[in-house]
This record gives sequence, C-alpha cells and structure tokens, in this order.
Amino acid sequence: MASPDFKKANDYMKEGNYNASLGEYEKIMAQYPRVGDRALFEMGIIYLSARNRHKDYQKSLECFLKLMKNYPNSAYRQNSDAIISLLTEITSKDKRM
Repeated sequence: MASPDFKKANDYMKEGNYNASLGEYEKIMAQYPRVGDRALFEMGIIYLSARNRHKDYQKSLECFLKLMKNYPNSAYRQNSDAIISLLTEITSKDKRM
C-alpha cells in the first residue's frame, strides 16, 4: 500500500510554493483520511505563515477547527487548541479595528 507523500508537500512549502503544498495536502486528505489530522494541521500552519503572501487567518482557523471536530483523539489536538485560541483573539481584534 502506498503512503502519503508529506515530503513532497513539505518541499513545496520550503520552496515558498504554498498553493502547490496546499494542493498536496488536499490530495493526502482525500487518499489517506487516517492522516488527515496531520494534513489539516500543516495546512493551518501554511495559512498562518508570515512568508505566505496569501496568508489567511480565517482559513487557518477553519483547518484547526475541522481537525478538532474530525480527529478528537489526534496528537495535534493540544497544539491546535492553542492556535485556535490565538487565532480567535487575532481575528476578533482585526474585526474591532
């Protein structure tokens, strides 16, 4: 059985090709739902990246919330919960400004 190609997705991210990286993570989630939590976590990080000109806090938040909902026993749960708290605070401050 084939395994998910996280290396390819990570390589795209390192090159700054965030859209290609996100595309690879989408493929991984579709083909290997059992590791979807890792793919969602990585996607959330990409949307947060300061180097990503198209960073999107809302999309990042959606990735982490989906991870929490769909993978309640994930090893990424604790970190996702912390990031959700930060993103919620950031987005609420952005709305007030």
